[in-house]
Amino acid sequence: MLPIQPKISVTVYRIIVQGEFVYLQPNGIAVRLCKPFDGQEIRSLHRRYFAMSYGQFTSEEGEVTELGMSRAQQLVKKLYRDYEGRFLKTS
Repeated sequence: MLPIQPKISVTVYRIIVQGEFVYLQPNGIAVRLCKPFDGQEIRSLHRRYFAMSYGQFTSEEGEVTELGMSRAQQLVKKLYRDYEGRFLKTS
């Protein structure tokens, strides 16, 4: 089970977008959208073992690192843009 982690907040086109962690390990993260779309899709990112010396997504205590939060924000932005594109196509 994941320890309690902060929500992921980013601003895209002056819209506050929020996501949450679904999976969080030193070498892998997965996120999903919470607001403004409640997305069931998940975006994930994996860091290969040999690249972990350059930074990990969590600290030894299991807290999100600056690198982990930065990558999570990028994933939330991508998910939002995907949902936004689908919404615009259907309206």
